Amino acid sequence: PVIAKLGRSGVDVQTDQLGEEEFRIVTHQNKSRRYVLLLARTPVALKYAAQELVFFRMPATKDTASVDWPINIQKNPQFAYRGIYMLPCWAQHDSVAHWRRVLEFNSELTCNRNYFWLDGFPLLPQYGGEYVGTDLAQPANVRSLIALCKQLGMKFLIGGGSDDEGVDIITA
Repeated sequence: PVIAKLGRSGVDVQTDQLGEEEFRIVTHQNKSRRYVLLLARTPVALKYAAQELVFFRMPATKDTASVDWPINIQKNPQFAYRGIYMLPCWAQHDSVAHWRRVLEFNSELTCNRNYFWLDGFPLLPQYGGEYVGTDLAQPANVRSLIALCKQLGMKFLIGGGSDDEGVDIITA
């Protein structure tokens, strides 16, 4: 209701021309009332707008915080695919909670792809059985990481890498 009211009063609050990950941050003052508007078409773009505001437009110290004024920006990520190639075999004994935090941090970096190299051979005894008994050996735990990525607006791509014909990638 507040944004619609501001729109009726002449403030440009349109989002229909914005792309999937594009956002606008606009400040507006009406008499003694001040507004910071985060405008986006999608939840992911709104998340990026909030990150832009908090990380780059709100100077803060231990005692104070303020918002840059005025702001009138429109941004879209420069690269469509922003991802990290992760090798969980180097940290296979880490907890699911740790991997969740890694994925959340990737989201904070505005990554939208996580390439998770999770080949089956570390489960086999002849290859050292590195994943046996670990959180990553449980399909439900890997599914929970996939669900988290979806919730955060990221893709979770599982790679095998052992196929002679090329890397198998499953998009989840």
